[in-house]
Amino acid sequence: MLTGGIRQAYATGTEALAGNPAVKEIACDLNLSVKTVETHRVNIKTRLQIGSVQELIAYAARWAGTQEAGAT
Repeated sequence: MLTGGIRQAYATGTEALAGNPAVKEIACDLNLSVKTVETHRVNIKTRLQIGSVQELIAYAARWAGTQEAGAT
């Protein structure tokens, strides 16, 4: 388990959201369908009790920053 109970698949999705790319771009980068990315986004927001996409992007950016800091 990772931060906030997020499994690895959700962690990958959270990292993908950090730069605020379009859903189509995330789907292409991760070789997933747009619907799958949208579903993961909703599930992540629900699990983390985040109300908006903007809050999710801010969370993802903070999370990605902590992962980079831990890697050095």
